[in-house]
Amino acid sequence: MKSINEIVEEMKYLNLKLKEVEKRKKDIEDKKFAIWAGRIIGTLIIIGAIGGLKEDPSSSLIALLIFLPVTIWAFTQSTDFSEEEKKINKLKEKIVEKLNDVEEMIKDPNKNGLKLEEINVNVKKKENEKFYFESSVILIKPIEKEIDYGGVVGTPVKVFGQTVFIGGGRKEKKKVEELSVIDEGKLYISNFRLLFIGNKKKYEIKLKDILSYSFDLDRSTLKISSEKLDDILFFKFNEETEPLKAFLIISILSNKNTDKNYS
Repeated sequence: MKSINEIVEEMKYLNLKLKEVEKRKKDIEDKKFAIWAGRIIGTLIIIGAIGGLKEDPSSSLIALLIFLPVTIWAFTQSTDFSEEEKKINKLKEKIVEKLNDVEEMIKDPNKNGLKLEEINVNVKKKENEKFYFESSVILIKPIEKEIDYGGVVGTPVKVFGQTVFIGGGRKEKKKVEELSVIDEGKLYISNFRLLFIGNKKKYEIKLKDILSYSFDLDRSTLKISSEKLDDILFFKFNEETEPLKAFLIISILSNKNTDKNYS
């Protein structure tokens, strides 16, 4: 039987290893590109420099001095990384397999016997209440904005009823999502409720009132929606695995119907 902290640490470790594997794969691709670029571009420049020795000897000699060593290096390097790529792919398969096992445990934490560990918090408790999570968070709100990109706007001129831009290319509009900070504070999770105490706002959500919840490790966020709130709450964490930990704890507690003694 594993604890929540053990699962979170395992997920953190596996994600780190997966990033390392992806970096090794990218390094190989970059090296291949550098070798072939050195061979092709270096050969073309050397041929051109040799051809230009009579017309412009000084520039041609400089080109030869610069690109001849690079070209020689490129042709002495092997582009066969198949053995190393096989090792990397096997390692990636093992990591992904372990990640899948962890994700299966996350899907049904009660079935897989994940343990909860009670913690002490500086919050007034309800009767029979136990806390399992505390973390500093930022309350954020995704805001969709339109930005200009792709050129400089010129002077608009009407030509046969159509607007054309003189003196620059027309900028395009692009929609992007930005995260706006609403508040900062602490997020707590107990066997009865989810509690956010911020500098400006306070939210107290009973576990039974939570409609949906999800986490995003890439953005280190936890998303909560409740039938008692008009807005969807987004919490951003400093530690990337904290949203996963919060998600697991909510999953376990919600399935246990632990709000019977809390009104």
